Amino acid sequence: MSKPRSGLFHGTIGDRAITSAEQIIAARTAGLDLHEHPITQKELSSKRMKQLSAKVVARTATKAEYQAIMWNKRFRTRRDTGINEFWKQERYRIITGQQTTRSWSPQQIADILNKHRPKFKGKTMAGHHAYSASRYPHLANRAEVIFPVTHTEHYKGWHGGNYRRSLPGRRIRSIIEF
Repeated sequence: MSKPRSGLFHGTIGDRAITSAEQIIAARTAGLDLHEHPITQKELSSKRMKQLSAKVVARTATKAEYQAIMWNKRFRTRRDTGINEFWKQERYRIITGQQTTRSWSPQQIADILNKHRPKFKGKTMAGHHAYSASRYPHLANRAEVIFPVTHTEHYKGWHGGNYRRSLPGRRIRSIIEF
């Protein structure tokens, strides 16, 4: 007896098992608003944030500079909330025995359960926004669009060697380290 094509079974789309990152993201984002709503303000670099923060401390910042700092802080918090929520959900999947996003090693599972980020070859794995936070800010705090990646998968795979490039919901190059 085959499974119905309802998509209600975790780890499946109808009667097919989900295997690739793109399929996982597509299944999790079904029903979300996937239209671009680009941000209206430019994100500040860390160097510029330090400069403006120094001006705020010295009380010489303009109202526009202060608002830019506050907007960047709120946006960074929104992005980080999505990543933190993803790790909470991944921890829940492990505890309840559901299919996890990646095939984690026992050490990585222990890290996730202890509320640490897992490591691969000694480097901490990142939570990648499959839909760019700057082009899809309404999805920045959603755990459904986050996929855990190694540095190489993130930089060379999802961004194609340039952090300014990305494709919504899919990789530019298929690089899989584990």
